Amino acid sequence: MLCLALDTSTKTGGAALVKGDSILGEFVLDIERKTHSERVIPAIDSLLQGSGITMQEIEALAIAYGPGSFTGLRIGVGTVKALSLSLKIPVYKVDTLEALASQIGFVDGIICPIFNARRGEVYGAVWESRPKQDIFACVMESRALSIDELLLNVPKGDNLFFVGEGAISERDAILQTFPHATIVTGTNSMLHPGSVGLRALKAGTPVDADSLLPNYLRKSEAEVKRGL
Repeated sequence: MLCLALDTSTKTGGAALVKGDSILGEFVLDIERKTHSERVIPAIDSLLQGSGITMQEIEALAIAYGPGSFTGLRIGVGTVKALSLSLKIPVYKVDTLEALASQIGFVDGIICPIFNARRGEVYGAVWESRPKQDIFACVMESRALSIDELLLNVPKGDNLFFVGEGAISERDAILQTFPHATIVTGTNSMLHPGSVGLRALKAGTPVDADSLLPNYLRKSEAEVKRGL
């Protein structure tokens, strides 16, 4: 199945073409100067043109539906909903932190993906990876919580891997609690849209495009201020 995967959940994101267990092409964005709304459609166009694949050949869509940037998630979810309804093809939703953790699913131990969430919180989850036994299992589902609360939910006495922009910014707190933990840096510290597509095809199930909503995990700052 040829799948077009999108990620607009963080300051980086992009689009990827995935078939089976292979990433055919990937276009990664840096939106420091431009928003996802300005970049997501051009990214898709560039990816399709570069690969020689037409939109009509796409058989499925995948989206990192949260947690992450509220604005970015709205743009990404809105884009795949429109494409799904227009092309009449299925859409798969993938938890953003699950996709990030899966990028280092080749390690043996506990993986803790973390994004910054502002307001003194992070978005975090805990996954167990045992590649020799073909195990990749959720220990704690994605939540919005303080870094201290997250670390209390991380099992002790195992190989620990912390990944994501939140892991880098919270490095001191993590290493104070787990001195021997590995803080993943480099390209694997950011979510790649190809990982969203691979995870969708391996573990996802299609959802109804009309009812697809972003997974914000908490209220926006505007809602909090208005007491909603």
